[in-house]
Amino acid sequence: MLLVLLATIVAGGASRGTTAPVGAGAATDVFSAERASQAAAPALVEPRPVGSAANDRAHEELATQLEALGFETRTQGGISVREYGEEAASGFVRNLIATREGTDPTGTIVLATHIDSVPGAPGVADAGVGLAVILETVRALGPEAARNDLVVLLVDGEERGLLGAEAYLADGAESLAEPVVVLNHEARGVSGRPMVTRASGPMHAVIGSLPRPEFESFTDALFAIIPNDTDFTAYREGGWWGMDMAIIDGAWAYHSPQDDHDHLDPGTLQHYGEMTLALTRDLAQRDLAALEERAQEQPVQTTAPWGIVAVPPLLVTVLGLLAPLAVLAAVWVVRRRGIVSLRGVLGGAATALLVLAGAVMGAYTLWSLTAGATPSMLSQTTREPLRAELFLAAELMLAAAAVTAGWVLARLLISRSALLLGSSLLVTTLLAVLAVYSPALG
Repeated sequence: MLLVLLATIVAGGASRGTTAPVGAGAATDVFSAERASQAAAPALVEPRPVGSAANDRAHEELATQLEALGFETRTQGGISVREYGEEAASGFVRNLIATREGTDPTGTIVLATHIDSVPGAPGVADAGVGLAVILETVRALGPEAARNDLVVLLVDGEERGLLGAEAYLADGAESLAEPVVVLNHEARGVSGRPMVTRASGPMHAVIGSLPRPEFESFTDALFAIIPNDTDFTAYREGGWWGMDMAIIDGAWAYHSPQDDHDHLDPGTLQHYGEMTLALTRDLAQRDLAALEERAQEQPVQTTAPWGIVAVPPLLVTVLGLLAPLAVLAAVWVVRRRGIVSLRGVLGGAATALLVLAGAVMGAYTLWSLTAGATPSMLSQTTREPLRAELFLAAELMLAAAAVTAGWVLARLLISRSALLLGSSLLVTTLLAVLAVYSPALG
């Protein structure tokens, strides 16, 4: 089953792609990347760090557009502080909140992103893409109020440490009708298919309304291990349900002057917008309170060519534990028949471990040597390569060479059966450890 899940992940990745961009002449109720780009452009002329005049100008431009779309807007200003263990971030922020009350609300939908960018980066993707998506989404929804309350939350100070989100949760969010469902928009690149990187609450029950969705539970699990926060961290800590969405391809442009209009893929913007519009339409009319009964379900999800596949976490854990036991049973049977020896199986496992370690070290060495020889090929901010596919191809070839060399050398000492059983035992044991630690990683 675990191998089937792995194959499903690979097949899902192979089917990735973005939607063709739609022009400004499209019907008014559909999302248009061209209209979205035009709407956000006046706010994305220059970098918008916290406290800058450019940040203020973007704030006012966005407020004017949202008011023209029929929203009631207000500005929340003040000093915000967010603690990180023994450290803290602080600063003066100005959040923009736009509200449209629902006709018979069962909760609140929040479309969120941040206005600020890092100094030196125009921030057309991070997070100007979120601004473009939200402006075009609420325009396409039309002026009529939906069943549930709708809030556009454009926070400040995300780049300084989620300061705007923290400020709103501390003073302003208490008036929202619960449950609150947030769709947070982020970018760590300028191209590729947008994906849901994290989710909270019963979002697995509504993710099917997304056109060509992409979500991997393991990315959510990785956020718990690798510090890489977005505003969604604060929203989830505040008890909100929702999804954290992002684009991650073309990461070489992240936090750089190349995060501009020329490098943002219009197909990516179109796909991002269609996802947000479809999900917002679904949530706008849905009985959000009725989702409460599914809020505690946390299935392990992955992307397949036909959509999202969900598996109960207990099943993943049980299968993860059964896999090495099944291999051990096979070892016992073939050993009883005299086909393999215990020493041979252990040798096969040791060979697999050495091959794995060698492939990792080889990839790291290749990366280090290439980065040292051609520093101009890497982003100076993220160290991501400008042509990631070349590095990936080289690393895959290196891994294949390591596996081939390990197989040939091991076959000089142990039988094929022992090598296969030992390798399978190592792989299934590692997967079992991951499945117990976190089913999403297994």
